[in-house]
Amino acid sequence: MKNSEIKALAKKQINGNILMYLLVSLIIAAINGAASTVVIGGLLVSPLLTMGMALINLDIRDGKGVEITRIFTPFNDFGRTWVAIFLLELYTVLWSLLFVIP
Repeated sequence: MKNSEIKALAKKQINGNILMYLLVSLIIAAINGAASTVVIGGLLVSPLLTMGMALINLDIRDGKGVEITRIFTPFNDFGRTWVAIFLLELYTVLWSLLFVIP
């Protein structure tokens, strides 16, 4: 697939969803900013909001549109989602050490 085809497909998928996507991004930024004032709050909330944004990106790709409530879907299964994201980040950091410590 050529770059121009990928670009045209991306424009088609995001068309009509830009304003809602920006609104969702602002909501996530505001919640992350408020949660980061308390360190524990930032550690607990930020990964789940990131997962919510990833779900919205997948919905746009699948042509479902943007729903603001989709941001909070990962909170329904808080423990499993948080542990999965934590392990992902931990493995990324540990594997990155291989570049520093050969």
